[in-house]
Amino acid sequence: MTFTKTIGGSDDGVMPPGPSTVLVGLALIGGAVLTIMVNESIPGIGPRWLQLVGMYGLAVVLLARGLGGYFMNSGAAIEFQRLNTFLYSPLCVALAALSGIVAVAASRR
Repeated sequence: MTFTKTIGGSDDGVMPPGPSTVLVGLALIGGAVLTIMVNESIPGIGPRWLQLVGMYGLAVVLLARGLGGYFMNSGAAIEFQRLNTFLYSPLCVALAALSGIVAVAASRR
């Protein structure tokens, strides 16, 4: 029950559905692979412009989660609220800033 309060934010002890958890994990892995492709650490797949659009999109999504996370606190378990305020949301904002830097640097090449 403590796990669902701190990670999922629910007081009812119900874990998030497996498929949605897998999709979020795959999206995070995809964002990481996209970042190293745009940075030319591994060979890129697809046209360069599409990679850049994906990188800017990644930055926007992470920024939306980071800033929107503060609005997610209402109704969530107090354990989640604390971690969301001091860890999850600031981490997403930082990742958004770093993704934006990578996107802008890649656009200038």
